[in-house]
Formats: sequence, C-alpha cells, structure tokens
Amino acid sequence: MKSKLILGLAAMMLSLNACGAPLVNMKVHVHDDDGTPVEGAYVKGSFFQDQVVSQLITDSHRGTTDNEGNVDLSGREDIYVDLNVNKNGYYVSKQRVVVRGERGREVSVLLRPERDPIAMYAKMVTLKIPERGREYGFDFFKGDLVLPGHKGSQADVKIKFNRNLVDNNNFTQTVSLSFINPTDGVVEMKTNKTWNASDLRTPYEAVLNGYTKEFILKYTRGSSGASKSNINMPLFIRLRSTEDKEGNIETAYYCKIFSGIELFGVLADKPSLKMTYYCNPTINDRNLEFNPRKNLFKNLKDEEKVSAP
Repeated sequence: MKSKLILGLAAMMLSLNACGAPLVNMKVHVHDDDGTPVEGAYVKGSFFQDQVVSQLITDSHRGTTDNEGNVDLSGREDIYVDLNVNKNGYYVSKQRVVVRGERGREVSVLLRPERDPIAMYAKMVTLKIPERGREYGFDFFKGDLVLPGHKGSQADVKIKFNRNLVDNNNFTQTVSLSFINPTDGVVEMKTNKTWNASDLRTPYEAVLNGYTKEFILKYTRGSSGASKSNINMPLFIRLRSTEDKEGNIETAYYCKIFSGIELFGVLADKPSLKMTYYCNPTINDRNLEFNPRKNLFKNLKDEEKVSAP
C-alpha cells in the first residue's frame, strides 16, 4: 500500500511538472553554406517534458521545411530542445537550443550538402613512442611507424618527443614533427563555429599554400598553471610533394587531421600521441570529403575506425 502511494505521488509530481512547463513555439530556418534556404529538410525537436515526462509525441514536434527553408515546431519544455535536421544529399545537423524562460524562438540551422565524398585512407591512430629524444618515422598511407615489426615503409614525417621533468606538477613536454620533403608540411585548418552542428565539421578541400615543414606541439605545467601550444589544432597536411623547375608544386598528396593531435604519457616512460587523419589517395586532388563506407584501410580495429566524414 505504501509503495503504491509513493508511485502515485511521483506520477502526480511528474504530471504537475509537465503541465508547468511552458509551451515553446519555435520557428526553424534551414539553410546551406552560402545561405540558400533548404526546402524539404526534415526537422525533429526533442521536447523532453512532452515526450519523456508526459509520453506525448505530436505532429507539432516535427515537420518539413517549406520553399523558404522554414518550419514551425511547438511543444512543452523549459530547459532545452535538441533539433535533428536531415535531408537526402546533405549531412545531418544536430543543434541544441536553450529555451529556458522563452516561449518563442527563431533558430537558424546550417545543413551542409554532400559534394563529392570519396574513398580515403582514414584512421584513428594512437602512436606509442618507444623512446624520448629519438626521431621515429611515420607512414600516413600505411598508418604506422617505420620500425621493424611495424607496417610503415616510407617515412612521411619524423616524430620526436622531448621532456623536461622537474616533478609531477612541473614539466614541459614537446613533440616536433619534421616532414621529409622541403615542400611538405602542415598548415592550420580554418573552421567555422556553425559547422559544429553538422556531421561534416571541416572544409571540403585542403588549402593550396602556407604549409610549414617543421611543427612543434608543447604541453607545460608549472606554478602558474598549465598551457598548451598547437595541441588539438585542426590541420591540413601536404605529403610526398615535388617541385617543377620554377619551384612550384608539381605533385603532392593532401590529408587532414581533425580535430588535431593529442599528447599523452608525460609522466610515463613511453609517451604517445593520438590523432584521426584522412589522406586522399589521388595525386594533386585536394578533396578531403571522406565517404566512411569507402575506407581504403582494411581490417581496422574498432578503436581505429573512422565514422565521421
């Protein structure tokens, strides 16, 4: 009898909370990269108070955009609404909209088109470095170090870890990347905050210029706190490049690292770095829009597989 009373009170409280949540009217505008409205996009909102507390799902929670890219949604919610937007030929966008205390909202959602998703070498790799103070070659097209017992055969870049360790709270760890060819290298990838809602969060293609042969990552901790330099920075890479007689790039491969390189094991004997990278297999093709169903790396472990474009 007592348990029934408690369950009844709990149900009543949930019902009162749902009734107390305001009705939110939301106008959603869906557009592509250049601002053109996207007609026919399916937009679904998660109104927690309606759908979870009251177990109520209505047509007002979802809809399809008109020829101006607009659709109206409504439901009861007092914290946030998660929007899921999709259309054939576009990358899915997911956007959280805070609605606390608001009964009406106008929301703009970017839907990025699929242009030319291609087969690529894509891998989430964790490199365990045997020893600090020594250079190790890495082969991007084999996805491994160039060492006996490893799969790498042609070094594209040399990786070297160094550390200055005073104690557990005072140290500096640096990693240098030195590319083999003088015209190879990395350049910072410029991204857009509005892309964060999209499954595709990077530019469609690599830039042509600005690559630097040497790149340093640094992690420091001391009495004034911790600081990081070039860690988790999205990057474009140019590899195995050649020049013509005038010094112009004649041939090259292009790759991307997203969302950057992470460093681990500063206090361990053997440090490591982690990155997710994508390499276009075609010479001089700067397209870096990956089709996850066409990974050129085969038989990857689950922790090495890449699902994002």
